[in-house]
Amino acid sequence: MNQFWTLIAVIVGGAMSYLVTWLHERRQTRRERAVRWDERRLDAHVVYLNAVSDQAMLTRRLAATRGFGHRLPAASLADGLDLLTEGEARRGVAFQVIEVLGDAATVEAAYDLNRKLWHLEWCVRGLVRVDEAGWDNAYQAFRRARTDYYARVRDELQVPGAVPAMASDDRPMVGIDQEDP
Repeated sequence: MNQFWTLIAVIVGGAMSYLVTWLHERRQTRRERAVRWDERRLDAHVVYLNAVSDQAMLTRRLAATRGFGHRLPAASLADGLDLLTEGEARRGVAFQVIEVLGDAATVEAAYDLNRKLWHLEWCVRGLVRVDEAGWDNAYQAFRRARTDYYARVRDELQVPGAVPAMASDDRPMVGIDQEDP
């Protein structure tokens, strides 16, 4: 009878050891998978934001060509519009990855950022008539949408803290012919 209880204890101990090991490996696998997805999300956000930044800078240069916005080196209108078209294709592909990997709040913030960027593009293409004040308002709206997107990405990736003030302030952009306030 003593051997019976010993055998039961060995079986229960083995089962418990197996169960604890299985649970630990399962948790570790889930953690590793979450880290891999976070890395992919971060990479997707970086690619998307680079495409958005390139487009925004190009719209600022084209705005200077049209005589409004901050004084940046002007771009040839014809070449610049071609570059905008190419850049929009890159931004669109990058955005599709955000749609697949991002959470709902981040995707919605990216949609809003896209809309603000498109408005800038329409301004420099002459599809929307704006004066200098209208351009400044459109660019500030773009900056606010970009800051909101930053905040959503930080939430999604669980980055602690708020968006740094330099990304979220509404100070005017400084051009090469202006002094920093």
